[in-house]
Amino acid sequence: MKLAARVSRIAPSPTLAMAAKAKSMVAQGVDVVDFSAGEPDFDTPEPVKAAAEDAIRSGFTKYTPSSGIDELRGAIADKLQAEVGVRYDKSQVLVSCGAKHSLYNLAEALLEAGGQRHARLGADPRRIHPAGPPRHRKSSGRPDDSQG
Repeated sequence: MKLAARVSRIAPSPTLAMAAKAKSMVAQGVDVVDFSAGEPDFDTPEPVKAAAEDAIRSGFTKYTPSSGIDELRGAIADKLQAEVGVRYDKSQVLVSCGAKHSLYNLAEALLEAGGQRHARLGADPRRIHPAGPPRHRKSSGRPDDSQG
């Protein structure tokens, strides 16, 4: 079977490489603060576990809308209003399974072949999300590697 040319542009994940390095260091007894994969360093809180179990037992086990569950999107909009002072309608909130997924969707929606995009984290031009450049290449774009 012949794969699409874009498959050859997929590089190993730098985020997962960093996570593997951190795990290796921890196994060697090094005290590591791992910011690579964005996963918490604590177990899922008991109330969250209980809520998940209740959802399963009540039959909440089917696919959800790709933009997220309406109640969750509304709760996020309310939290932004209460804590940050900005107001969004729930229709303006998108829930995804993580930053890489969101960056991929963004690149696919906005990046034309050969177009150049930045994958910055905040205002500091040196902080580039490690998943950004590979995603841009996969989308036939050109990442801006000049600042990172």
